Amino acid sequence: MSDITIRKIKPEDNKRLAIIIREVLTEFGGN
Repeated sequence: MSDITIRKIKPEDNKRLAIIIREVLTEFGGN
């Protein structure tokens, strides 16, 4: 996880992360 903070985050990566986080949250929230 530490390499994520070191690496520069691209806008596209940020969008992908947001989508993944949203999916995970809805999955846990739905249950």
